[in-house]
Amino acid sequence: MKLCIPTLKQDDGFTLIEALISMLVLSIGILSFYTLQLTSVQQNARASNITVATNWAAEKIEDIISYPYDNLLDVDGDGTSKDTDANGIDDDGNYFGLNDTTIAAKPDGQQNSPDGKYTISWNVALDQPLPGNKTIRVHVKDNTNKMKNVISFQYIKEASI
Repeated sequence: MKLCIPTLKQDDGFTLIEALISMLVLSIGILSFYTLQLTSVQQNARASNITVATNWAAEKIEDIISYPYDNLLDVDGDGTSKDTDANGIDDDGNYFGLNDTTIAAKPDGQQNSPDGKYTISWNVALDQPLPGNKTIRVHVKDNTNKMKNVISFQYIKEASI
């Protein structure tokens, strides 16, 4: 009868280098998830700012279009008499004054949101795009500069017959 004594193999278990490599791979994976989470939080905050600005613009345009047609005024007069050739294009290239958003550019109306984070401005162009119509454009600008673009809404209101 022969006795079998098990012998230890040299490749049982992990070496220190294998353990270090596996920890490195795991660390890289965890760091990539951290970066993904950070980007996700930043984009959610940006989306929230856009949503709030859009809601302010929608609320203001609904308020303005509820005014009677005759009460919608082009206060600074830059939305009229700019289409002398009647081709529907502003002769000065300024979209009939609808893009005035700063006090220096003289919008037809401007106010700050109650929290002061946004500036809401609006402009009216008379007889645009056709006679008997008024085009109203509302702009909302983020005063904290977290949002790169201005949110704008446009509405065309026609005179009642």
